[in-house]
Amino acid sequence: MTIEHVLQEELNSLNNWFHKNGLILNCSKTNVMVFGTSQSLGKTSRPVLKLSDSFLPVKEFCKYLGVIFHSNLNWHGYIDSIASNVSCRLGLLSRIRKFISIDVCKYLHNSIVQPLYEYCNIVWSNSDKTYLDKLLTPYLPNERSGHL
Repeated sequence: MTIEHVLQEELNSLNNWFHKNGLILNCSKTNVMVFGTSQSLGKTSRPVLKLSDSFLPVKEFCKYLGVIFHSNLNWHGYIDSIASNVSCRLGLLSRIRKFISIDVCKYLHNSIVQPLYEYCNIVWSNSDKTYLDKLLTPYLPNERSGHL
């Protein structure tokens, strides 16, 4: 019995459980991902699975609860997303900074920027230094102005 056959049986069993309990497994929100190293993924065939007469797409990455998972389990895409969001929010803070006190600015930073660094950091914080350094980039001094 192949792994694809086992997965299809389990998916059918899960779908039957959902149906018996008055629930619906949404085909448009269900994907297939195969996890492994880049080398092993190159050697592995993509499983073909069906749910309610629809073929499920095989994805290289997906977003779940705000975290971007990649099939080779690197966190580069998620870290890029965090860095981009941090940069946008710091840009917003810098535009309103002249209208608010330093205490309000710190409060806003702690409520809209800091959570980006803290959410699921136990998962992605072991990434290589090159990518983690991207998270510091928004805080580095601007080369032209010499200040934040």
